[in-house]
Amino acid sequence: MKEQKLLDCLYLYQFHEGNQYLHKALVLTCQDPSYLNALTTRLYPAIGEDLGKTKEAIESGMRYALERFWISGNVDLFRYLTGYDRRQRPYVGEFLYLLTQYLKETNEKEEG
Repeated sequence: MKEQKLLDCLYLYQFHEGNQYLHKALVLTCQDPSYLNALTTRLYPAIGEDLGKTKEAIESGMRYALERFWISGNVDLFRYLTGYDRRQRPYVGEFLYLLTQYLKETNEKEEG
């Protein structure tokens, strides 16, 4: 739930297919951060299996969603929340890592 709320705040709405993949990826990486170390061998196939897509379609859809986000999403909020300071858009792995870390930190603050 928090994953989708965060993506909505970044203007990555779930009705776009690639954004659905990002949402599923965030859920999985928050549950098991080791997915971040194996995007093409574990994460993309897991999402593809769940959604009936190939891992190549998942990877392509996520890249396209990130490209679209970097042009018309709430990049300022992303930078504020994650501390990302480079001019070029992050790679999918970087994006997922930064958002997973942000969600992990906010969950720890709420529980602590």
